[in-house]
Amino acid sequence: MERKRILALYPLRGLSARSGIFGLLTETDKHADWDLKLLDPESDFRVWRFKKALKESVDGVIVTVPPPDEALEALCQSRVPVVFVNIPGVRLPQWREDVGFVYSDSDGIGRMGAEHLLSRGEFASFGFVHRPEWPLWSNEVERAFRKAVAASGAPCATFREGTLDDWLRALPKPAGVMASIDRTASQVMERCRRLGVSVPEQVAVIGVGNESDVIGNAEGITTVVADLSGMVGRAVQELARLMSGSRDEYPEIVVSPKGVVARRSTAVNVTAKRRVAFLLGEIARRFVEKDLSVASLVRPCGCSRWLAEMEFAKATGTTLRRAIEAARLEKAAQLLKTTSLAVGEVALRSGFRSGNRFTTLFRLRNGLPPREWRRREAALRH
Repeated sequence: MERKRILALYPLRGLSARSGIFGLLTETDKHADWDLKLLDPESDFRVWRFKKALKESVDGVIVTVPPPDEALEALCQSRVPVVFVNIPGVRLPQWREDVGFVYSDSDGIGRMGAEHLLSRGEFASFGFVHRPEWPLWSNEVERAFRKAVAASGAPCATFREGTLDDWLRALPKPAGVMASIDRTASQVMERCRRLGVSVPEQVAVIGVGNESDVIGNAEGITTVVADLSGMVGRAVQELARLMSGSRDEYPEIVVSPKGVVARRSTAVNVTAKRRVAFLLGEIARRFVEKDLSVASLVRPCGCSRWLAEMEFAKATGTTLRRAIEAARLEKAAQLLKTTSLAVGEVALRSGFRSGNRFTTLFRLRNGLPPREWRRREAALRH
């Protein structure tokens, strides 16, 4: 059996590197004929050696960190199948069908960061701090962040360049700030300390990446954790597909973030009343999502599921699951009254996965199955 030689440009230091290596090794172990070599572009990297490998001895490449420009150009011009992992803005000099892209879900990251801040309480304003080196990705995260915080009615400011101190002073307090990566979040916290602005009481800060080992655990930065292991694992699968001869035009794979690790930078003293208000707002906004679960609702609250459910039940007299079902049933009743949609379609548009489940719950709530209820309501109107 002829061996396949795989080169992975992969950072060998940092918490994110350790989390991603599991996905890389797990997936490559499934290919008995693969020989994997790790090369860290941030340490002992020689462009000439890399170019030689591309010409003579490499069958596939996975890139998780940008190599030097000269090496990237050589890679793009080669005919070696390659998969780029979470590297936005790669421009190929010519069309190639043996190149794949795996990205972290930037929309999901921005939304998750916003939901966590919204769960922390009422802010007078929000802000987003960009990382200039990654403008495309950073812009996508900001768009999702802005969209999610817009429901609060509070203004959202953006910092790209200039004096961070002045920008922080001008933010109405208390403020919730998201930075595009943890290192930028660390800079925001440092500037707040020098200005005498308390974190998280006056400015709550959330980053992205879970880089606590790089910037110091003492920082206590709340962070959105991208699924690097999942991304690298999908990259291996995609590379195997490309090496087998299967082709697509610039296939892109998007991997959802894992969740939020809450630390001191957003540890605002949140009352039960605020948590319940947040959960009610989330139910009203998301009840039509078929995969909506109680676990995903309470995740941004920064407390245990048991505590969130107990507080919600005490304040509303019902459970989170029943509140979701009630919102869906109310939507279904509205659609049955105002449209001629089939009952199955009504169920789907109201957030139910199963028509049978919908019919059972609707009958329990209204005393009649959906079709009979619709006929009765129509007769009452005439």
